Amino acid sequence: MEVTLRSFDRPLFFGRVLGKQFFQSEAKAIATFAPRDIMLVLDFSASMCYDSQLRSISELGRTAVETNLLQIYQALGSPKFGKMQWTPQYISSNYVSTVKSTLGLTSVPYPYPRGSWDEYIQYVMTDSYIYQAGYRKKYGYLTWVNYLQANRYRYTDTPDLWKVPEQPITALKDAVDVLAAYLEENSPEDRLGLAIYTSSSGTAVLESPLTSDFQSVAQIVRHRQAGHYHPQTNIYDGMKTGRLELQNNARPGARRVMVLMTDGQANLPGGTTTGKQKALEEAYAAAAARIPIIAIALGAEADDDLMQQIATITRGAYFKIPGGQSVAEYEEQLKEVFRMVAADRNLVLVQ
Repeated sequence: MEVTLRSFDRPLFFGRVLGKQFFQSEAKAIATFAPRDIMLVLDFSASMCYDSQLRSISELGRTAVETNLLQIYQALGSPKFGKMQWTPQYISSNYVSTVKSTLGLTSVPYPYPRGSWDEYIQYVMTDSYIYQAGYRKKYGYLTWVNYLQANRYRYTDTPDLWKVPEQPITALKDAVDVLAAYLEENSPEDRLGLAIYTSSSGTAVLESPLTSDFQSVAQIVRHRQAGHYHPQTNIYDGMKTGRLELQNNARPGARRVMVLMTDGQANLPGGTTTGKQKALEEAYAAAAARIPIIAIALGAEADDDLMQQIATITRGAYFKIPGGQSVAEYEEQLKEVFRMVAADRNLVLVQ
C-alpha cells in the first residue's frame, strides 16, 4: 500500500528575497500487511459430538437431534444389518442373546474394529440418556448411531465417523474451511499450523507445522472426528504445543498468533482443578513469548471464565458462542469469528 501526501502553495520564509513566495512538497510512504504465523489449537474431545446425541434433546429439541442422527446414518452409507430398521423397535427381553436373535444379528459380523452387537444391546438396556429420551430397550439404527458416538467415538473404534455431520465438530470444520479460503485468497504470505487436543497419550498432537498450504490444514481438520484420539480435554498441552511451534518455527518479523477453541472444561492433566491451573500457567508462558491468544468458548458447557482469563493474560481476544441455539445459528457465529481472525491483519511501514 502506497500513500502520497502533496502540499501546494506553501509560503517560503525567505521567498521574497529569492523571488519565489511559494513552493510545493511531496512525501511518500509504503506500508504492507505484516505476515502472520497462526497456530490453530482445537478441541477434538468426545464432547464435540454431543449435539448429535440424544442427550441434547432438551437443548436442541427432539426433531433436530433425531434428524441429525439420520443424516449421520446416511453419511455412513445407510448400512443394513439383520432385521434392524431406522425406527427403533421395543424388545422386552433382558437377555442380550434373545435381543440379538430377534434382531437377526446373531451371525452378522460387527462392522467396525471395536464395539460389538452385545455391547450395543447392553447400552440400549442401561444408558441413562437412552432412557431419558424414551428409547430404553428400543433397538434400531437411530439408537445404534447414538451408541457409536457415545461409546465408540475414537477413530480406532469407528473410523468412518470423521465423514459424518457430527455437531458441533462439523461446524468447526466448516469454520476452518472459511479461514483457509480467506487466507488463500487474501493473505498468501501468512502461514497456518494445527495442534489438537487431546492425543492418545493424554497430551496434544502437532497435526501440522506452520505451512502456507492452508488447504492441507483444513483437510486434516476435516479428517478428524470428535474424540478422535482421546475423550478428555487437555487445554494446557494444546496451548503448549501451539506455543512451542510458534517459538521454534515462526519467521522473524512475522506476527505470531494462537487461536484456541474449546466446548468444555479443562480436565487434564490431573482433573479439572489442575487442568485449569496448568492452562493458566501456559497462558502466562504465551504472554511472556508475546503470543496473543484468541480464545473461543463454544456452547453452554465451555469454561467461559478460563477462556476469558487466557485472552486477558495474553492480550488477545475472547469470543463466546452461547449454547441453547440451533446448529445453524452457532455454526454461522463460529464462521464469523474465524472470518474476523482471518481479516485481522496489521499494517507495517516499510518505506
